Amino acid sequence: MWSDKETNVDYLNFGYLVDLIVEIAMNRELTPSTIGLYGDWGSGKSSLMKLAQERIEELSKAKKKTDEEDIPKTLCIEFNGWLFEGYEDTKTSLCGTILDTLDDEKRFGPEVANKAKELIEKIDFKKIIGKGVKFGLDYLLTGGIGALTDLTLSSILNSIKNQTGTIESKDIEEVLVKFKSEEKTRTEIKKFREDFKQLLKDSKVDNVVVFIDELDRCNPDTVLDVFEAMRLFLFVDGMSFVIGADQRLIQYAIKTKYKEVPGNNLDIGKEYLEKVIQYPITIPQLNHTEVNQYLACLLLEPSLSDIEFKKFLNIVHGIEPDKELTMELLSEKDRSLSEKCKEEMAFARQISSVLAPSINGNPRQCKRFLNTLAMRLSLAKARGVSLDKNILAKLMLAEYFNPEFFKAITKPENRELFKAFEKGEDLKENNPFSAWKDKEW
Repeated sequence: MWSDKETNVDYLNFGYLVDLIVEIAMNRELTPSTIGLYGDWGSGKSSLMKLAQERIEELSKAKKKTDEEDIPKTLCIEFNGWLFEGYEDTKTSLCGTILDTLDDEKRFGPEVANKAKELIEKIDFKKIIGKGVKFGLDYLLTGGIGALTDLTLSSILNSIKNQTGTIESKDIEEVLVKFKSEEKTRTEIKKFREDFKQLLKDSKVDNVVVFIDELDRCNPDTVLDVFEAMRLFLFVDGMSFVIGADQRLIQYAIKTKYKEVPGNNLDIGKEYLEKVIQYPITIPQLNHTEVNQYLACLLLEPSLSDIEFKKFLNIVHGIEPDKELTMELLSEKDRSLSEKCKEEMAFARQISSVLAPSINGNPRQCKRFLNTLAMRLSLAKARGVSLDKNILAKLMLAEYFNPEFFKAITKPENRELFKAFEKGEDLKENNPFSAWKDKEW
């Protein structure tokens, strides 16, 4: 059986994506930055973030001046929006998680830990990021995320003018009232950013990379809460966020929250996300060749020793894009290893041709198929029935992707007709299996 949780083993040969995430996140010149890691559910976002985090921590450790120095050059922080949803205020949770990480006397010393503790205690996060979202959204859409750093009266009026072309008296009156009522909040936000910037400087950490996962599982309010909390830290050098999510679901959440927005024919979900995410990275769907490689990795890991599986992974990672993993290629690299892989690789090749196009190259669906297969084999064994894994897999492919054909197989009255089909005889038109060859799958 295969776990559905994220892994730190690169079965998918996504090293090039990991390299890009690490390069952007660790480049202080690009900070503050936000990286959007986009992909469908089950496409490997969480695993990719895990691999990137491990790589960053390895590089950070290598940069330490001495082995005794415990302070990392790049600090990685994990935050799961779905985990906190429904238990407490998500905005406060994200802010608290970042500051709690710096409130570590053992790693950063008592002075830094105390400053972090003071920030946690004295800042009312609910107050400074709990309201004014709609007002802030207007500036975000007109001037980009940088506009939010300069919430002066003139900048606000210019934003309205750029958006509408003219400023009417009612616009000025509305802005003046809002500007005056939120003056204290703006001052507190500015003070927080200054204090946090000093805290990072004192901690001697060059970069802070916050990995936010499972955001697309959250309700629209939580999604916007996380973005609002991020804005507090997005104007401090050294801060980077990596968000793993299905882009479509995040855009839908934004549209749900803001049904009426300024501007004509404005795609609010797309516009908002483009302003917040500076570096979008889309995880590509696995093609047939890659699904075959992925299935082979999953099947071989339990059957090979750790050393043998590491050799196999190295060979897979060295394969050029769109070049197929074959027994001939594996034999060229390591003949003895190829003999041990023969059975599972043949099985992976058998099912990948149908599975790949039917699941849109989704890694999680590959695991679900193999887990269902394993459970059925186990249940049969418990009942004293021995099943052929290859035949069961073919029947499952029919069940998954051609249910009418599968139902025809399982009908008792079709048994004799199916025997003729199995033997390869010429079938009459009334035989439900006569159209088999016409089915592309």
